[in-house]
Amino acid sequence: MQIKRIVKIIILSVFMLAAIITGIVMYQRLSYNKEVFDTDIYDFIPNSATSVLQINRAADNLYPFLGELQPTISRLQPLSYPQYVVNNNSDRAFVSKISKEQEIDIKNLLTNEIYPNFKAKELSYKDATIYFYPSDEEKFFACIFHKGIFACSYKYKLLEQIIDSEQEMAFFSGLDFEQFKEKTSTAFVANLFVKDKDKDTKAVFNYLESTGNIQLDGYAVPSALVLGKMCDTAEDIHLKVNTSLSIFPDSLSAFEVQNNTAIVADSEACWFTVPSYKFYLKGAKCGPVYALRFLKSRFRVFDMMDNIERNLSNQPLHLFGSINRTKYNLYKGSLEFSKEFFKQDRVTYFSFVDGYLVFSACEEELVGFVSSYRNVEKIKSPDIHIESPDVTYYYYCWGRPTIDSHMLLPNNYFPDNESNSVTVIQGKPERDMLKISVSINNYK
Repeated sequence: MQIKRIVKIIILSVFMLAAIITGIVMYQRLSYNKEVFDTDIYDFIPNSATSVLQINRAADNLYPFLGELQPTISRLQPLSYPQYVVNNNSDRAFVSKISKEQEIDIKNLLTNEIYPNFKAKELSYKDATIYFYPSDEEKFFACIFHKGIFACSYKYKLLEQIIDSEQEMAFFSGLDFEQFKEKTSTAFVANLFVKDKDKDTKAVFNYLESTGNIQLDGYAVPSALVLGKMCDTAEDIHLKVNTSLSIFPDSLSAFEVQNNTAIVADSEACWFTVPSYKFYLKGAKCGPVYALRFLKSRFRVFDMMDNIERNLSNQPLHLFGSINRTKYNLYKGSLEFSKEFFKQDRVTYFSFVDGYLVFSACEEELVGFVSSYRNVEKIKSPDIHIESPDVTYYYYCWGRPTIDSHMLLPNNYFPDNESNSVTVIQGKPERDMLKISVSINNYK
């Protein structure tokens, strides 16, 4: 009898202990999940980031943007949305909220299936633990489980910045991004936030996609943002648009259509027609070339320009060379003339080519353009249609879209691909911002 009573007491104690342990575990998980609910993931996006891709729902086409993280992240799905791809120049991290159950599942997957060969190394940083998993490529996959946040990267310093960002200034701190968040919607597949630290410009885009095309619609500040040269190009790809491209050879890399002639003095703008063009050749090193179609004969235009030079410097315009015998003469003016006529702070070189005044502050680029102009096939046959007459900027580039990190989009935003795509960027001033549309056509 005594033994039965002892057994009952032991069994009851075990049940009570199990209940207490279960209660503690459930309480811890509830507390953890409440912490996850209360956590603002924007607080964990480091201010050092150059761009942030916010993925709002499952879309296989977006995972290439994860780069080398993609194979591992794809095996950890499904995870909660939104998910974030954080870029800091060439460094990249993935960030998402997770529940306690998801944390356990992720740790099991990483330890038992994805990186089973070596035990994870641990490093304490502030109040977080960074886990390092050796991969087959002699790299370390690093991750953290911190306050309901899962973040991973092959650059653990970026994880330290994510941990720091909660107590320091985060990426979305400041008035501009507060305004930008109002311009985005989770109804889109994704949103892209961009910050250029060197130029102090910021941009936000809503991400759309149709078959073979990508569309980014958004805004940038300051409104005087100069979009700049957009891309390097593949060889022997011909761009076709429905504007006057007779001036452009197929060595063109990118160009901008400007619906004004503000690139010359206002008093002389009446000598030229709109639009004007700003363009880059493949491999351009020191600056753009401009082209303006003139209304009167080139001899009258030259005389007008020569008179301005003589009034400013008491010297005629300088003839410094010619190409194709004397078909294309090359001139340059004084620095005073360049400032007055071309609005350039450098000596400007120019020539007259088939109805256009072509000029550049870079002698090498002008000579290269005029030399190539007579030898190569011209771009022709309309393909891309410009419908809005009040759009201020147009950029076209073709080939593999590789975006310069100092320009509108970061150089690691686009996934690697070998397709012959065409990128079109349109910009329009709107109050204190620049409204921007980016189209990537024939994208695969």
